[in-house]
Amino acid sequence: MKIFKKALMAVAGLVVLLFVAGECVRYAIHHKKTPSECEKQALQSAERECEKLRADDNAYSDCMLDRLKRGYQACE
Repeated sequence: MKIFKKALMAVAGLVVLLFVAGECVRYAIHHKKTPSECEKQALQSAERECEKLRADDNAYSDCMLDRLKRGYQACE
């Protein structure tokens, strides 16, 4: 049962990561532009801030989603 729970959590984390990646792609396609320097810096900053959470898929994806939202809003 413990292995099943861990596997389920890993799958859930991957689904969230795929969702975040899909949203980024959708955003890029919708706006039909390459990422600005500000957006590139926001992504790099989010990756640095969330690096310590990489072992926990859910925490990492939540952190990335939150940091990217804030970073991209600051770019607008």
